[in-house]
Amino acid sequence: MATFEVQVEALTGIAIDGSSDPTLTELSVFLQDGVKDVIHRMIEARPEELARFCSTTDSGSNAFVAKVGKILSVTREHDSTSILRKCSQIDPGDRYDATDVDSLNYRSKTNPGFYELNGKIHTVPVAAESGDNNVVVTQLFYDTGVAYGDEVPDNFPESYAYLVAIYAAMKSLSAKMGAIRNSLSSFSITAVPPDMPTTGTGLPAYEASSTSVGSGTIDDEIAKMLSYIETDEDIELANAKGTEVTLRLKRALEKFNADIQEYTVENQGEIAHYGAEISAYSADVNAQVQEQAQKIATETARYQWLQERYTACTQEYFSAFVIPGSGEGT
Repeated sequence: MATFEVQVEALTGIAIDGSSDPTLTELSVFLQDGVKDVIHRMIEARPEELARFCSTTDSGSNAFVAKVGKILSVTREHDSTSILRKCSQIDPGDRYDATDVDSLNYRSKTNPGFYELNGKIHTVPVAAESGDNNVVVTQLFYDTGVAYGDEVPDNFPESYAYLVAIYAAMKSLSAKMGAIRNSLSSFSITAVPPDMPTTGTGLPAYEASSTSVGSGTIDDEIAKMLSYIETDEDIELANAKGTEVTLRLKRALEKFNADIQEYTVENQGEIAHYGAEISAYSADVNAQVQEQAQKIATETARYQWLQERYTACTQEYFSAFVIPGSGEGT
């Protein structure tokens, strides 16, 4: 019989190792949870199967047996390991009266009782290792140490072991789908845009109203021209000022054009380099977008396949607990 790891990998198509989704450690946890789930569902659907999942232990040097699962039977040795007296359950509150010979609740070696208290199973008379008077309990057992390298859990019918593998496959598929969802949600572009060029020769900014003309600005000269007209009513002087302003503006424009030409000539290399960086950045972005698009397409197809396997496993798993003719679904 194949190990649980081999069975789950065959059911899921997932190569499971120490760093996969899920990991081998997580697979073992899924198997341990699966043992409990299969047992609970099976004995609920088929109570007569309880005995196939049980284990028998005795108190040994203790006066009790730890409660593990549903109890099938409790017996107490009667001065011999071959004589086992059936114990009937009593209320924990009657545990003292059960030791009082004058009480109606008294229990003897031939008619012992048991009670559950603080996760332990006790008997009255009390269990004692000496003299062969141990308590012997048969109860539901869960193999909490089952791992990916095992084939069948302890105290577990081999015919039902495949259900544990299917349960672990369902959980493994769910973990893998969760990992894919996380990877698709982390889509991002890592390309870094280039910095804007910084040059030694900056582009000058010109404003006509603040351009210097001699001892003042254009605004100052225009104000004088208007004063000559409106206040002094000296048209000839105003015309002369207007000619001066026009000449100053022409010179300012010529200088501006010369500065623009100088800026372009002195910085054309850096401008060309920046353009090349922009082109490289655009190519990098496009390549990453295409790569991510391909990844999304591939992972989406993978997710859909896993989801189909999950549905198939779920249907097979729950159908195993349906009693024939009951009409129950999953």
